[in-house]
Amino acid sequence: MEGDAYSPPRLPRLKVGIPGDYENPGLTEAYERTIAACRNTGEWNECDGLHVRRDLVQKFCEMGVDWVMAATDGLLLLSGATKRAGELSALNEKVSASRSPDGKMSNGTVA
Repeated sequence: MEGDAYSPPRLPRLKVGIPGDYENPGLTEAYERTIAACRNTGEWNECDGLHVRRDLVQKFCEMGVDWVMAATDGLLLLSGATKRAGELSALNEKVSASRSPDGKMSNGTVA
């Protein structure tokens, strides 16, 4: 399995019955064991599925995690769409405020 990356978040949480229980000491123990095993075999270990908990990502990186999945596609798309919606909403407010009651822009052009 040379070159593979191993990640404890999903399997151990499900295997030991702690899905979603990020505070469970078993999760930290799973990372400790996985990091140690990967160091012994020269494999990479990863931290994925925890991008919503940056405190845990930092903790596990400080413990020796080699690679972190920063976000999922859906989260990145939603973040970008939310940012763009805010920008367009601000633009709409600015344009609406610059219109006179007769529908003309403040510079005299018709909207």
